Amino acid sequence: MAHTRRDFLAAAGAASLAAAHAASSSTELNGFEIAKRHQIVRELPTPDFFEGMLLGNGDIGVCVTVRPDALGLHIGKSDSWDIRVSEESASHVLPFSELLDLWKRASDEAKRQGKPDMIYLEREIPFFREYTEKVAASYAKTWPRPWPCGIVWVHWDVPRFRVVRQMLDCSSGHFSLELEENGKPVRLHAFVNTGTGHICLWSDSPARFRSVAYYPNLDSHAQLPLPRIDARSLAGSTEFSAFQLFPATAPTSEIPNPPASNRDRNFALHAIVQGQWRIEGLAEAQRQLQTESANEASDWQDDRPRVFLKSPSAQPLRLDIALFTPRDHADTVAHAAAEAKRLSAEPVGQLQNVSDRYWRELWSRSAVEFEDKELERWWYHNQYWVACCLREGKVAPGLFGNWTSGKIGTAWHGDYHMNYNTQQVFWGVFSSNHVEQHLPYIQVVEDLLAMSEDYARTKFKLPGAYFPHSAYPVPSQVVPYPAPPWGYEICETPWVVQSLWWHYLYTQDEAVLKRVYPLLRAAASSSPLTSSRDPTESIT
Repeated sequence: MAHTRRDFLAAAGAASLAAAHAASSSTELNGFEIAKRHQIVRELPTPDFFEGMLLGNGDIGVCVTVRPDALGLHIGKSDSWDIRVSEESASHVLPFSELLDLWKRASDEAKRQGKPDMIYLEREIPFFREYTEKVAASYAKTWPRPWPCGIVWVHWDVPRFRVVRQMLDCSSGHFSLELEENGKPVRLHAFVNTGTGHICLWSDSPARFRSVAYYPNLDSHAQLPLPRIDARSLAGSTEFSAFQLFPATAPTSEIPNPPASNRDRNFALHAIVQGQWRIEGLAEAQRQLQTESANEASDWQDDRPRVFLKSPSAQPLRLDIALFTPRDHADTVAHAAAEAKRLSAEPVGQLQNVSDRYWRELWSRSAVEFEDKELERWWYHNQYWVACCLREGKVAPGLFGNWTSGKIGTAWHGDYHMNYNTQQVFWGVFSSNHVEQHLPYIQVVEDLLAMSEDYARTKFKLPGAYFPHSAYPVPSQVVPYPAPPWGYEICETPWVVQSLWWHYLYTQDEAVLKRVYPLLRAAASSSPLTSSRDPTESIT
């Protein structure tokens, strides 16, 4: 049965009244405390990234892995990207009418070969395959893609230590690892600060942790400037840092090393480890990076460039990591150093209390309590994971969220696939009363509008906008993957803007409607059902 907008609003109104009644009859419902009941517990080491515990603040994402001999913090950030875009293939993209002729020729060739039922003509017919490969050549580059911010490892000696249990408290994103050192309990704790770009790791008692090491992300095929790393000893602490430049201009055969520009981006990481630590092998690691021999290093971690800090004795562990990009602050290096220094001087409990305010407010707007505790667990776990990678004012996550490590999280450029992959993380934000988490998606669509209008006009001879199948959260001027058939899924355009209309229906916010109306109108104007209309005519 068809439903009208009036039906939708009536049902939404009834649901709101029911929710208000439930809230008034149960004023003691505390989402923060209910979420605390649903901890994620592991009683074995979890050395693989896909077994790790996920932390995040809607921008920085951390995957915590635990080996029998170490704890690893795999650090990612939503806007830490290799932003280079190669657009040479754009000149080869045919208008849609000419592509249809090409498709018809390929179909005729398949019939001539006695294969009238052939599928994947764009791959099986030589002249069509040649065209497809030509227009997909830019997408075949490794860039753009998310760039992991490196891994921090805390090591201990297996004969002395035993991994007992890991726990993740979803109410506040607090991770804890129970260890035994020669039978004596020791616990490590970690969280990602929701107030700033900060990761904190500490122990609740002294222990003989062997070393702390930071490994920057390296890829021999990336053709990126190699990272810079440094470390120095201070009175009562040691600090280390990393800086990765992201050039805006992609290399070409004519200009393999393009000059710097004011559009370049970067990330800066600065960490402070309290206590007494010896810096080992730093000069050799820096030499490797300066001579580019790092890309030839073994996969064995000890042979890769790193910052390596050795502990001479048992001591408490406190590690504060600050991580920023130019979206956060213009001078990322100075800001990361200042924030690391400021935050490392504050008591952990105070930092946690400030960070927890964000989580308490978040849970206050989506507190539920079910008789079915398994369903309740899934509610809180998924609300937690969404909050780890979505936040107003931050960059919308690509295919793999903000959790990356090495090449994990970079397949298909880690980009936006607009058929459903990009949107699926946003599907529950309205009904769970977190509509603000949808705002990063609106920004994605706004950023794509100019490119999409140009493609509709030049390739389809249509007004309005054709929103592409693939897109990047980096400056780009042309559709990234214009290869058939993915580059011609006209059905994706209305789907791209669907949730913009849902946003208004849920909120009745006229300011939001005013913001998204140009996007809705552009999508509607390019639809084959409306393309015969006068483009100046109002669409209602």
